[in-house]
Amino acid sequence: MTPILAVSLIGMLCMVCQWIGWRFKVPAIVLLSAAGILLGPAFGLLKPQEVFGNSLRPIISMAVAIILFDGGLGLRFKELKDMTRTVSQMVLLGAPLGWVLTAAAGHYVAGLSWPVALVFGGILVVTGPTVILPLLRQARLQSRASAVLKWEGIVNDPLGALFAVVAYEYFASPSLQHAPVFGFTYLAVKIAVIGFFAFLIGRATRWVFHRGYVPEFLKQPAVLVMVLLVYALANLWQDEGGLIAVTVFGITLANSDLRNLEEMRRFKEYLSLLLVSLVFILITATLRWQDLALLDWRTVVFLVILLLAIRPITVLCSTFRSGVTRQELLFIGWIAPRGIVCAAVCGLLGPQMVGLGYPDGAKMVPLAFSIIFVTVIGHGFTIRPWGRRLGLVYDSISGLLIVGCNAFTVELALRLQEADVPVLIADNDWQELRLARQWQVPLHYGEILSEDAEFKLELSKYGDLLAASGDASYNALLATHFAHVFGHEHLYRLATEDSAGNVEKTSAETLKVPALLESIQQDDVMNKMKRGWKIKTVRISEEYPYSLYQQEQGSHAVPLISINNLRIIIHATEGILPTESGYTLIAFTPPANIS
Repeated sequence: MTPILAVSLIGMLCMVCQWIGWRFKVPAIVLLSAAGILLGPAFGLLKPQEVFGNSLRPIISMAVAIILFDGGLGLRFKELKDMTRTVSQMVLLGAPLGWVLTAAAGHYVAGLSWPVALVFGGILVVTGPTVILPLLRQARLQSRASAVLKWEGIVNDPLGALFAVVAYEYFASPSLQHAPVFGFTYLAVKIAVIGFFAFLIGRATRWVFHRGYVPEFLKQPAVLVMVLLVYALANLWQDEGGLIAVTVFGITLANSDLRNLEEMRRFKEYLSLLLVSLVFILITATLRWQDLALLDWRTVVFLVILLLAIRPITVLCSTFRSGVTRQELLFIGWIAPRGIVCAAVCGLLGPQMVGLGYPDGAKMVPLAFSIIFVTVIGHGFTIRPWGRRLGLVYDSISGLLIVGCNAFTVELALRLQEADVPVLIADNDWQELRLARQWQVPLHYGEILSEDAEFKLELSKYGDLLAASGDASYNALLATHFAHVFGHEHLYRLATEDSAGNVEKTSAETLKVPALLESIQQDDVMNKMKRGWKIKTVRISEEYPYSLYQQEQGSHAVPLISINNLRIIIHATEGILPTESGYTLIAFTPPANIS
């Protein structure tokens, strides 16, 4: 198999695994790992060492660099709010404590030699942002606990890799073993210099972009090239120092006021998704049956101690007097999935430990994958139930975010409130919001597209968005901006015609955003409300089926939303009404005397 054919087939398999994971709500990382095992040790269809040769390690290293940069690009200091102390303690205290406890368990329980246990314990400090971030989005977690897990995962990824590299350098370098104090001081200085170097590169990139020296179409490719360059230069000075450098580079850009930062973040996230999938399949395909046979009953005991003792103890000690509630402590103490960096660093350092004369280094990769499997499956399927049990998850019916305040949207919001559906009306015109204020509807005053709104609003409460402003172009902009957050299938609009008469049509065809009331324009909706039309709620049951409701209302009533089984169903252009009974219907109904 040629490298080009291998990459093409693996890429296709990656997309299939990601789609299956999305379709059936299964963690994709589990499917990717299973695919790699089937291709590699199970059937021998893919042998990455033979296909890619000496290029395999650089490929994995560069992929991990881009993945870490993408994680850093998602870290903005505004998100910390009042959690700065908690995150700082979990990084500065929790990470070293977790390293020590995990290394001790690796030696005394898993039977690893001290050198391998120290290297492996450093790697297990990571908590996998490529895994935790999708889980947090899926769980619809409240912002405090979500912020702690997100920051811990992204910051600890390069930190855990650094711990492992420092331990590896110690056992690989006789000079460090003879003068450990001087050696570790020297390493600390080098790491600080690497971080400062990456920070300066990030600020320089911001300056160049702001000055307009780089055209818009070149900015994203330029940043990608800079990521690889920063990683390569840092690695020249210190092995795997590039992991620190690219993370700092990403954080620096994330906290710069770059105008196209959102587009850059999306591009890197898409690229990171593909690379994570690719690397997972490559690494699992390198496993051999003799490697898997190294796992025994000690592995099971080690996993139990890691999940039920080391993680809770680490979180308890590192969140002392930090303001974390008991519920948040119990939640964070359980959730700690490992991901791509854990697997990739083990894949890089495991064989090197064997080369240094520590044969149990061969256990690192199979141990890492057993931990990844257990934590991803265990935490992936329990994060929402456990969060719900502790009251940290928005477990009510998926809410509706409405952008644009008018008589129709306020009345719709009132009906949703009566049904206990979370709803919020956002508008940047204070006068337009007066009706929402009068009826005490939850509202947000300000530009919903701004970065400030992103930090102030907990969007995880809402599963759908209704663009109901009077400007068709603005509605199209809303759909473009929030498609990444809600998904196109959860975006809706009120049909609007502008002065030119063609923007609405073009926007609808381009963005494929269905209209809540396709047959009538927003102005017509307002006119109908002036003539007595109302938004009403009715309970559909076996005693009062929808067919009877239709007979009573005739063809005039327009179904808007159905509420059933802790979710809302919006009936738009392609909406289909539920056929079963036992749901609440919200409809736009005419006055009783309409002809």
